[in-house]
Amino acid sequence: MPTRRGAIAGLSLGLAPIAARAEARDDPASGASRAQKAAAAAAAESGNPDSANLPVFRPDRYARSSHADDTAAVQLAIDAASGSGGMVWLQKLYNVSGVRIDAPDVQIVGPQAGRLFDGEGLGLKQTPGATKPLLTIGLGATAGGVTNMVLHGNKEAQTAQNHGVFFEPSTRGESVETGWDFDKARIVYCKGDGIHQSPARRGCRFDNTRIFGNDAHGLSLFGSDNNVMGCMIGGNGGRGVNINNWTTTILSCDIWDNDNNIWVVSGARYINIIGNKIDRSRNAAIFILDNPSSPPQGVNIIGNQFHANVLKSKGEPVVYYGGDNGSIIGNVFGDNGDATSTATYCMFLPTNVTEGRHTIIGNSSYGRSAQSGFLSYRGSTSYGEIVQRSAKHYGARQEFAAGFGSPPQAVQPAERWTGLTVLADRVTWDPLGKRSGGPYWVWWSGSAWLALQAQAT
Repeated sequence: MPTRRGAIAGLSLGLAPIAARAEARDDPASGASRAQKAAAAAAAESGNPDSANLPVFRPDRYARSSHADDTAAVQLAIDAASGSGGMVWLQKLYNVSGVRIDAPDVQIVGPQAGRLFDGEGLGLKQTPGATKPLLTIGLGATAGGVTNMVLHGNKEAQTAQNHGVFFEPSTRGESVETGWDFDKARIVYCKGDGIHQSPARRGCRFDNTRIFGNDAHGLSLFGSDNNVMGCMIGGNGGRGVNINNWTTTILSCDIWDNDNNIWVVSGARYINIIGNKIDRSRNAAIFILDNPSSPPQGVNIIGNQFHANVLKSKGEPVVYYGGDNGSIIGNVFGDNGDATSTATYCMFLPTNVTEGRHTIIGNSSYGRSAQSGFLSYRGSTSYGEIVQRSAKHYGARQEFAAGFGSPPQAVQPAERWTGLTVLADRVTWDPLGKRSGGPYWVWWSGSAWLALQAQAT
């Protein structure tokens, strides 16, 4: 049975340079910002804030905390740190209605993020009946960080759909380099999104962060130039990752049990989804919205493992690819779809994708994924340049528009010109009867499908 490791190891994809570029991304603010973040992370690791060699601000020093509502104490500590680029040290779980940051270089750090599923840990918990986000990041707050702490939305005690973290939108109509890092953080049980990045806020990084149990989306990214690496995003009421931006990479994450695990909105560009474990999506695991006027461009899905997805909507594919100019390479699809469903394809390319130049190489399917079928294509063959080779599909069938994938061999293609070349499926469509060999290339002679080598004779 194919494995995730084997699928990734078999590809020469240059993933290391991608990760290295993400690692080396410069912060937009002062050169000290990266050093400050590293110092804050070291303090969180050691549990000793004074080891960071940064100004340290503890909420309990700024106001007497009632613990029923610690908002004033935490906000005073943040305001004090805002004047020096210091570190706010959260040594316990503070109850706040909501706090905000409006200055650069503020690090919020805790000594313990806690366990993922129960939300226990040290950090911030929202008080009942709050009417604003738990943490608001204003336009002036650049190059900050949240490290080793929990943000608990306390959703059972809320009526307003408060986000856990909210990046305020730009009012100037221009993109704002935000440069925030989230490292070993927990954003859990919020009534709205776990993290909501507004349009024109860009350049955030999420490392080893857990986003779980939020009523809306886990991570909504409307700004560009983001990196999501090594995160766990699951159990959210909406989408796991909701993308409407340019140049975002999702690398080596565990994304599971969301309405759609990943959703890419029309207009998105250059999205890389690489080496992730994508499980138990209630609907299509990756849904790339098809919009003829502005389809997503360059969404690359490489080396992922898809398992036990599409548990709610029978008949939906695991990957609904409504974009153009993308690559789907080296993925493993296993046991997707409801056990009673026979119509769950691994991939579906819809009709109204106008250009649809895709490379589909080296994917594998097994279990229910193979029994249902691998690829269903309804796009325009006048533009479609689909490549699918070196693939292993255990019992899978292909289905293409206008007779592709279905006998007899004289069925005409949707666009009829001599020399149209496509890939024959060795199971359901085999003009030469080479059932032990395929898949292989065939071409349209004007009246029948022939093997590609027959074109020269």
